[in-house]
Amino acid sequence: MEKLRNIFIPLALLFFIACGEHIQQNDVVVFSSPPDKMLVSSQINGNNEISENDFFDKIFQIEKINEDFILKYKTIVLQGIARNSLERHQQADLDRFEEAGGTIVEMKNADENAIQQLVSQSKNAAYPDYKNAISERIPDDNRFSKHVLHQRFNEPMELAVMSNGNVLIVERKGGVKMYDAIRQEVRLVGQIPANDFKEDGLLGIALDPDFDKNHWIYLFYSPIGEDPVQFVSRFDFRDTVVMASEKVLLKIKTQRKECCHSAGSLEFGPKGNLWISVGDNTNPFESNGYNPIDERPGRYPFDAQRSSGNTNDLRGKILRIKPEKDGTYSIPDGNLFPKDGSQGRPEIYIMGCRNPFRFAIDSKNYTLYWGEIGPDANIETEDRGPRGYDEFNRATGPGFYGWPYFIGNNKPYRYAKFIRGEGRNNEIEIAGSEIAFDPSSPQNNSPNNTGGKVLPPAQPAFIYYPYGRSAEFPQLGAGSRNAMAGPIYYSENYHSPRAFPSYFDGKPIFYDWMRNWVFLVNIDEEGKLEKLEPFAPQIKYNNLMDMEFGKDGSLYVLEYGTGWFLENPDSRLSIISYNPGNRPPEVNILADRQNGGVPLEVNFQARVKDHDGDDVTYKWWFDSEAMQSTEANPTFVFERAGRFQVFLKVKDAKGAVSNAMMEIQVGNEAPVLAFEFGDNMQFKGNKSFWWPNQSFDYQLTVSDKEDGRLGSGIAEKDVFLSIDHLAEGEDITEIAQGHQSGASAQTVENLIEQSNCQSCHQEEEKLVGPGFMQVSEKYRNQPDAVAYLSQKILNGGSGVWGSQAMAAQAQLSDNEAERIARYIISLGKEKVNTSQPLNGHINTASYKKGTIVLEARYTDKGGELVGPGTTYKRIFLRYGGIIEAENFVNQTDAILRQSAKDLTPYVDNLLTGTYLQYKQIDLTSIREVQYIWQGLEGGRVEMHIDAVDGPLICSHVYSIENKNMSLSQPVQATEGFHDIFLVFYLENEGQRSVGNLDAIHFRP
Repeated sequence: MEKLRNIFIPLALLFFIACGEHIQQNDVVVFSSPPDKMLVSSQINGNNEISENDFFDKIFQIEKINEDFILKYKTIVLQGIARNSLERHQQADLDRFEEAGGTIVEMKNADENAIQQLVSQSKNAAYPDYKNAISERIPDDNRFSKHVLHQRFNEPMELAVMSNGNVLIVERKGGVKMYDAIRQEVRLVGQIPANDFKEDGLLGIALDPDFDKNHWIYLFYSPIGEDPVQFVSRFDFRDTVVMASEKVLLKIKTQRKECCHSAGSLEFGPKGNLWISVGDNTNPFESNGYNPIDERPGRYPFDAQRSSGNTNDLRGKILRIKPEKDGTYSIPDGNLFPKDGSQGRPEIYIMGCRNPFRFAIDSKNYTLYWGEIGPDANIETEDRGPRGYDEFNRATGPGFYGWPYFIGNNKPYRYAKFIRGEGRNNEIEIAGSEIAFDPSSPQNNSPNNTGGKVLPPAQPAFIYYPYGRSAEFPQLGAGSRNAMAGPIYYSENYHSPRAFPSYFDGKPIFYDWMRNWVFLVNIDEEGKLEKLEPFAPQIKYNNLMDMEFGKDGSLYVLEYGTGWFLENPDSRLSIISYNPGNRPPEVNILADRQNGGVPLEVNFQARVKDHDGDDVTYKWWFDSEAMQSTEANPTFVFERAGRFQVFLKVKDAKGAVSNAMMEIQVGNEAPVLAFEFGDNMQFKGNKSFWWPNQSFDYQLTVSDKEDGRLGSGIAEKDVFLSIDHLAEGEDITEIAQGHQSGASAQTVENLIEQSNCQSCHQEEEKLVGPGFMQVSEKYRNQPDAVAYLSQKILNGGSGVWGSQAMAAQAQLSDNEAERIARYIISLGKEKVNTSQPLNGHINTASYKKGTIVLEARYTDKGGELVGPGTTYKRIFLRYGGIIEAENFVNQTDAILRQSAKDLTPYVDNLLTGTYLQYKQIDLTSIREVQYIWQGLEGGRVEMHIDAVDGPLICSHVYSIENKNMSLSQPVQATEGFHDIFLVFYLENEGQRSVGNLDAIHFRP
């Protein structure tokens, strides 16, 4: 920091001197970015009577550019600052300053005469009048704060906020939980017997519009039983779900032979209409990532034409019905098909959906918005059609939105014939064609179609984006994608000081479950997109699942957590509030341990930022109802086993309070997994990269304080290991989906192990009772086998295999018993290979670029009061030691741009003192580095580790004359993982940048 200060102070003195004593505080204000240090030094000679205090009153850094500060000036000078490089709030504030009548002047270098002229002009100019400003002021991001209300749910799906601030949350495995706003705690208030096969389960919840009087809630769930169906049911809720009160409004036929896409969201709109989203219930994994339209006999779970494209089917739709008081429903006016069902199911409002997981209705104009989770193809082909896109859709009336014939802005798929093969080990052969479906007159000729053949014209998506960076919407980034739609806000409905401001009125919220961003969608009066605007990007999420505005105008958000199909400790219910005055501190808890045996010593750290600069106080609760510490960074020893919700309360000097929570599990040490690498090329084993034609050995080590080690307490069969290669453009979620079957099998085996089933049964051998293989052979072909065995597991029994009674497993839920029954029935069929050997050899000769992913996990046996703990270890080995320049985690002054030709991102505005930070790169075996430039202007690049002024391991000067853009530089031998800081210095005065940095290549 001292280096930067020594550069900045002479710079600021330069401007004070250039402007002289003529500058008045209310006339001209100068914001500056440091120019060349030598130029500054030459200008301040003979003027050393100017003090630092004088300069700080007149010259300001970029952070000061905000409306509250600039409104008292007439003219703004931006010296060395590109206006389009400023933060979006600052750009908007400058726009409003000009609209109000202020003057903005951009200067590349100091110009004494020009500044003197501005001072003279400003003497007679009027002050800006903000009554003339046309655009709205964007609320500062830091006026929005997120407070965690509860942490740890078991796959939370949807929430509903009551008028008293209580919140109902449904979990996929059937739990209904309520956050009590007064007690500030969560309790289980219902357990729905839900079938959680694949993506099914308890998926949606909505409160009746008259809930405060009639106490009705509506649930979307998959009932247990052999009949594949989804229910939309009404229940009475009186502190708990009254199970006997259930009235099934709607039954939606489905299939459970294959996954996927259940959707299941519920929301009431205007006029008391209930809207329901239903997925296409189609397996997407045997169509090479394109549209699944397998029309062969017996392959109906792989044909979305039978659901999304079927006018007589409720799947792949958004439905609209009017619940009646007697538990039935009627059809409102204005749905897609007539009420008599002559042309299609009258409940359908929108058809042609793949997985419309989250939607929202505008309460003023009845416009419907929804997120559409799209398919996985990464490239467009002539014989199959477009790559996959996620969509954010907007509908002002009923319609057909394309799936499975079109995607994005009506990009047409080609007709494809599935010739032979049934997937898995029997590879499918697909013959594409040049015959493209016609969006103006789509037809459904599938033999699986039970509805009309001629469909309504297809409507294009409002916003759409692929895995890669979108040409149309580049601000949405790249990577995994799960588009969702959030609520539409109107400030007139709320009167709390914490309510969001009117700036949000009528702007739908658009968010992505995987990318964890949230955007406001600005739409003009004609219904066209004006812009996408990030909302409070400083707020971090762990897979944002649902959101809803409460009665106080705050936004309640539900996070699923970072693991698939797990009870994630980082799943959360939180509230996001707006603060127009004193801002509460931003608070997070860090801990060096979150689980372990007894006793457990944990070092805590309060991460606090107060935007108003207030002093703060701390209060901690660890394992007691009494406050236990007032330190910022306390250490606490947990002396007993259990799960403890550590609670931190931080108060600023003006009384604003923020809270943070963290769960600490005591009584079971987490397993430790580690990969070790080596090979026959004397390669030491870099854990960040792989290079062409490389071959190496790997070994996974597993240890657990309570369980032991591999071969001594831990069996190799209990450890899961996968090794995958992602070609360029492929996504990690594809791998995760491919391993779900293995993870599911392992979970069921853990359920069996943790019960006492194995005291009577083994997989093949007969003990007290028959082996599981014998049970499978006896019941495999019986249609009610799963339901029958589930009840046997729960209730026990005797007389079938002999007189010895089998113990009841009443501690299991209905769903867990059903999963065990399904697992037993599946034995004897084709088994899933759930794991790779824990030590072996990887040869990369056949790989073409991409990323090698090694993922391991082990679930231990758990402690007395703490359940089993799972440790995941995942390593990404990136091809060729390549890091794209734009993948920095922190930076100063740099600007991210895109090539106009091919949208390739690069980093520009690399000025003296600018740095780029890259997180945790393994430098083991790295001997040289190469910087890839799109345009090189000359300068010096230094590579430091661990800090911007940390140890220097590489430095090189690039000359404008030689223009060498591919010269490799030696790197000082360094072991292990380090943060990398690239620090840049200009070669000549007046340069725009050192160059346009495209990538960094590390080489062994």
